[in-house]
Amino acid sequence: APGDPEQLGQLADHDHEGQADDEALEHRLGDEVGHKAQPRQPRDDPDDTGGDRQGGSQDGEPAAALGRQVGDIPCVAFALAFLAMLALHAGREADAGTLADEAANTAEKIGYHDAVAMARIVQGGRARMNGAYTLARTLYLSSVRLLWEEGHAAGACSTVAELAGLEAEAGNTEFAAWLLGA
Repeated sequence: APGDPEQLGQLADHDHEGQADDEALEHRLGDEVGHKAQPRQPRDDPDDTGGDRQGGSQDGEPAAALGRQVGDIPCVAFALAFLAMLALHAGREADAGTLADEAANTAEKIGYHDAVAMARIVQGGRARMNGAYTLARTLYLSSVRLLWEEGHAAGACSTVAELAGLEAEAGNTEFAAWLLGA
């Protein structure tokens, strides 16, 4: 049946990719999209909005700042992942990439899969926007696995819908329809 957890876990076999390790994903994302994500640098001026950003400083975001202040690393990782998703939807691709990379790195250090999954969705979205469908598929599948393993069925289903859209864009309409249960 469409949506069967075992079939979702085997989606990577559809294009014979399997699950890539996280370090390879980071390098492939930078290479395929055409630029390598750089670590964020702290700013001296808290009012500096960072040039091309559309208002608001990343370090000044309340959740991430408070999380850093009290040492709540899961809060920091989740806030960074959420900010990455917001930046991607606002069209700030470079900010989204930097935030997603930082979120994934922070979350992986403590094994916080929820934030890693969100970061992978953003990285997949960036790859998709740049026509890197194979990489986007791998990143979305990584996210689906993490979300499913953590018991987040709604998040996994939402990511499968993103994957279906990606497959439709790539011309795999029958597979996209199967993913959506049609």
